[in-house]
Amino acid sequence: HGNAVEYIPIAIVLMLFMEMNGAETWMVHICGIVLLAGRLMHYYGFHHRLFRWRRSGMSATWCALLLMVLANLWYMPWELVFSLR
Repeated sequence: HGNAVEYIPIAIVLMLFMEMNGAETWMVHICGIVLLAGRLMHYYGFHHRLFRWRRSGMSATWCALLLMVLANLWYMPWELVFSLR
C-alpha cells in the first residue's frame, strides 16, 4: 500500500533526529509505539474495508508525526542554529 511508503520513511527520519537531538528515550519509544499502532489500525481497516479503523489509524499516524515534529523543535540545539560564528 502506497500510504506506508509516504509516511514511514519520514517518521523514521524524525525519530532519528529526536534521538540525535537528545530527546528522552521514553518519548522516542512512545512516538514509535503510536506510529506502529496507527499503521496497524490503518492496515486492519484497509484489509477488512472498515473506514473507522482506517481513519483512526491515520489519525494516530498524524498524531505521532506531529508529536515528533514538536519534540524535534523543542530539543533542537537552537544555540548552534543561530550562532554567528
